[in-house]
Amino acid sequence: MKKTLLSLAVALSLGATAYGQTTPWWTARTIGPAAVPANYVIEKIHAVDANTVWVLTREDGVATVRNYARTTNGGTSWTGGAINIPASLRVANISAIDGTTAWLAAFAENAGAKPQQGIYKTTDGGVTWTRQASAAFSSSGSFPNAVYFWDANNGVCFGDAAGGQTAGQRLEIYTTTNGGTTWTVNNSAPQIQNALEYGNAGSYFVLGNTIWHGGVSDDGDTNPGGGIGARLYRSTDRGLTWSSFPTDLADAVSYIAFTDQTRGVLASGFDVTTTTNGGQTNQLVAYSGNFRPLGLDAVPGSPNWYVSVGQSVSPATSINDYGSSYSTDGGNTWTDMDTGKFQFEVDMLSNTVGFSGGYTGPSTGTSTNGMWTLARILPNRNAKLLKGVLTVAPNPSNDGIFTLGINAPSSKTRLVTVTDALGRVVYTTTLNATSVGQNVPLDLSKHKAGLYTLRLETEQGTAVEKLVIQ
Repeated sequence: MKKTLLSLAVALSLGATAYGQTTPWWTARTIGPAAVPANYVIEKIHAVDANTVWVLTREDGVATVRNYARTTNGGTSWTGGAINIPASLRVANISAIDGTTAWLAAFAENAGAKPQQGIYKTTDGGVTWTRQASAAFSSSGSFPNAVYFWDANNGVCFGDAAGGQTAGQRLEIYTTTNGGTTWTVNNSAPQIQNALEYGNAGSYFVLGNTIWHGGVSDDGDTNPGGGIGARLYRSTDRGLTWSSFPTDLADAVSYIAFTDQTRGVLASGFDVTTTTNGGQTNQLVAYSGNFRPLGLDAVPGSPNWYVSVGQSVSPATSINDYGSSYSTDGGNTWTDMDTGKFQFEVDMLSNTVGFSGGYTGPSTGTSTNGMWTLARILPNRNAKLLKGVLTVAPNPSNDGIFTLGINAPSSKTRLVTVTDALGRVVYTTTLNATSVGQNVPLDLSKHKAGLYTLRLETEQGTAVEKLVIQ
């Protein structure tokens, strides 16, 4: 069911001048009027890699999302425009696999448009979109909330209970193994527990084969931990089987982010909960610093690192209440990055590559900015403590075979991840508890020559080393 999109009209009319930043975290990227007009907000972002990014946009003060833009050169240039789908449809999210192929979930804004809602696919960079009819979403209660594809073939889409808001009805979920040519309904999807429960449009997070989807509890109780509470839905096998869990978020799970399969952050407004078991249980956090509730993402390859964007207070009184923050301790502490920048969405690929959505400027002017790209490296707060904890030899390696020297005791298991130059995870393993000295083989021989980043989680923080395969 529709989760009302946050109106930014008031914020965007504040008209204050941003304070200067001597070392900004984010660099402005102008999308340009040919792709996105002035007075538009970047609503959703899907960064395929460091070069290819798709975004959804809408006019400020207008809830309907029906425009898109994309770049295939890291934000240097953009193409886009109106999404060619039937009138009275609003786009919930977009999922792309490259610069030409993407899918979107679109829901009807009125009953007459119900037969046209569902999943749409483009293979020409967004010029044309074709509805994939076997993901029907045609019943009385149908309402598509999101679609996601892991590759050109395997995808999942999900929506509200097709049979209506009655306890025992199942969410409407489909999976595909052929790019959406045919979708198969999931007859064991989660059952809603009461008439006030439904899915939150556009609320989901993917890590590996696991996808989480956020729910809504429309009982009117907005007190943290109060009322029925919103639920979290999870599949660990690309949408084939699902579990559902209660949360301490009273009305909705609006944002979801996980740095691994167990540790994550859920948010709704300024309320934040954390989990250490994949979402099965979660606890409200009395965090310090400025969590920002308009966009949240995990930093891949960096355990317990998150970035949030948006306003720091409600109501915001000037543009200087807007910006970005990061956390390196699982959401307990938030440190300001930039302030004085309209930032409404974020998608992080690594601690060096990230994209954030902005505003293209007043309608009286020329379309400017619209996007931000990460300009600095997110720091490791325990860098001094980690010195000497990790060594790598040989480095460079001629064959991709390395030996890790770990020089610190551990009473817990440790996570090792390796990412490529685009921030994609290419290797991960868990080490058992150890004594002071441990040598661990690392085999990257199947990967091509280039620069990689190794991260080892320790009690002191995350040790980072650059790896070179010649």
